Amino acid sequence: MIESVRVLLNGTWYDLTQNGDYWEAAITAPAESSYSQPGHAYSAIAWAQNDSGVSSAAQSGDLPGLLLTVVESVPPAVTILSPPAGYHTPEAQPVVVASVTDTGSGVAGITVQVDGQAAAAEITAQPIQDGDQYTITLPAQADGPHQVTVLGHDNDGNTGSASVEIVVDLTPPSLTLRTGERIVDTAQLVVSGVARDASSGPASVTVTAGAETWAVPVAPDGAFAAGIPLEIGVNGYTVTAADQVGRQTS
Repeated sequence: MIESVRVLLNGTWYDLTQNGDYWEAAITAPAESSYSQPGHAYSAIAWAQNDSGVSSAAQSGDLPGLLLTVVESVPPAVTILSPPAGYHTPEAQPVVVASVTDTGSGVAGITVQVDGQAAAAEITAQPIQDGDQYTITLPAQADGPHQVTVLGHDNDGNTGSASVEIVVDLTPPSLTLRTGERIVDTAQLVVSGVARDASSGPASVTVTAGAETWAVPVAPDGAFAAGIPLEIGVNGYTVTAADQVGRQTS
């Protein structure tokens, strides 16, 4: 007749109590994920002794029920390292750098979404402490703002995420002049027009005449006007509109 049963789990012995045909005990599960353990499970040892003093032990290889799987519930930490939020880029395939760390079951990998849809990005990983740093080259994007989300997955099935908005600007600004060729009898000419950029908003404007260049204030709607000094004779000037990524229209 069995007199006593004990179980060793994660360095702690537990005494079991007989309940009919079974022996049972409330066992405290290890606090850490079992993913790093052999076979991704904690292995227990059961020991039993009968009333004659004869004892025997069994391990997980003998009894599969002696394997305990512990799953963490904390998601990985995901951090966007670059670019900053609202970044304007002239590249159709922006590059995002993110770190993913997990001190429990470890980092299993990442997936990437653009504007809420899965994106077939080119991904390279570099090991860092407790995880990986990922360089993500996005597939070609259209002009305009895009929400990029990096989802980090751990080996226990938890997911963390971080997002950044990137503005792709592939098109030079539009530029319309209201001032054309004319003969004037004043010492200055008012150069005016409208400069807009669909991705960046109002463009910056400069006017160049000879060796001189003037920066011209631009209103929120893209309108601008500036008085340019004139010399007697023929005067030429160049108006240049530039967007946030450096694309220009003259």
